[in-house]
Amino acid sequence: MELIESRVYTREQAADVLQVSIASIDRYIREGRLPAANLGDGRTIRITGKDIAAFIESCKQ
Repeated sequence: MELIESRVYTREQAADVLQVSIASIDRYIREGRLPAANLGDGRTIRITGKDIAAFIESCKQ
């Protein structure tokens, strides 16, 4: 999946973009390495393309 910075992604889509498991996405969020928004029901999480791009850049350093 191609990363579009203006888009909002689910955990599953973010995992596809980063080519990692959903468990890894959950760990990055829990560790504070990947910002994510909880949409209020406690289960619906969204991640911006901009935050995914920033995460990729931080991993390069």
